[in-house]
Amino acid sequence: MATELLERMVIGHFDEFSVDYRVLADHAVKLALPSRTMAGGSMEVLITDEEVSGAGLFSVMVLIAEFPESQMRRALDISNAVSRISAGKFTVAEDGTVTYCLNWPVADSAEPEDTRLMLSFAAQMVDRHYPAFMAVRWGNATVEEALAGSQDKSPEDGGMSDDELRRLLEGLGLEDCEDDS
Repeated sequence: MATELLERMVIGHFDEFSVDYRVLADHAVKLALPSRTMAGGSMEVLITDEEVSGAGLFSVMVLIAEFPESQMRRALDISNAVSRISAGKFTVAEDGTVTYCLNWPVADSAEPEDTRLMLSFAAQMVDRHYPAFMAVRWGNATVEEALAGSQDKSPEDGGMSDDELRRLLEGLGLEDCEDDS
């Protein structure tokens, strides 16, 4: 059973627009979002809802990559570098799993459209930086090489720059996830 907030903000909205999702637990929904860069053309997203001081907090989490133990230093380096220039946070778990996370405190006045906006921001961040992670993981690129040209939008991609996204997200109250690693 999902929480009332998750039901109102996420599930009802996804039902209306025929988005496939699964309720995993009392406070989690799993879905696939279209991706321009990730294998298979979609990214697996987990949205969780927790009560924080009487308000809701949505966390959007996306699995980015799995680095072997021999590349843990490189995984940490690219995650830290990308987190400094992007909205949200890229973290590395002890098993080498890199995850993107974005938190959003949800007010009672929030509308389902806000969920779509939050997911759009998260998808843009992942699509923008996923190739850099893959270049480090599989292409033996340095962090600097991997990030070259990925920080600013290109005219043909039509997206926002990282600075524009960061300012918008700060205005909406979005936050980085806590680093549990």
